Amino acid sequence: QNCVDIREGDFSNPAYSDLLRSATVIYCNNFNGIFGVRTRTESGHALDYHLASVFAGTKPGTRMLTLDSLNEHLGDDVDLINDKLAARNPDFQRTCDATFFKYEKFDLGSIQLTSWGGDCGKRLYAHLYTRIEQSHPHPLWIGCGTNNCEGQLHPTAALDDTNNLLTRECVFCGREMRMSRTRSVQRRKAGKNGDEDDGGNMSLTRKKKKKM
Repeated sequence: QNCVDIREGDFSNPAYSDLLRSATVIYCNNFNGIFGVRTRTESGHALDYHLASVFAGTKPGTRMLTLDSLNEHLGDDVDLINDKLAARNPDFQRTCDATFFKYEKFDLGSIQLTSWGGDCGKRLYAHLYTRIEQSHPHPLWIGCGTNNCEGQLHPTAALDDTNNLLTRECVFCGREMRMSRTRSVQRRKAGKNGDEDDGGNMSLTRKKKKKM
């Protein structure tokens, strides 16, 4: 017999890490920046950052649907990173280790944010992240933006094993990772296909990356 196990708690608490990372589908209503910078925890990171870290630790095939983008913390998806690297380096071979996920953006239409009327409409989007298979069980990505750094072409660990949070310090040059500011977007209205680029990616935490 199926049952529902309802738990109340703070998902940024490490005590829930194993439970959350065992999920195969994750849904989070983080609409309109409610898990953004104003929700910084004791770790110094916003809840969106912790959510991105949870997703990075899930198994391949896991899907996460959010109502606000996590690309500020996750960066570009595997297809866009491969496209960019191939464009800059003719000898580059596309790899599943460019990053650990694929990303799609769905346009759900407009919503009214207030009940008292006025010009308070806002577009609502759903952001779908899908964990992919890589060459190593630990999530990998390529993210250094420093010129002539090996980290521009070689995958490194995306999670810090000491705290299970995303990392952003390049193991090769020691500088902070500068994630691409171009979001990987496949915008789809319900039942209709269409591609569009969007903007706005930054980077992740300051813990040391490991070479894989």
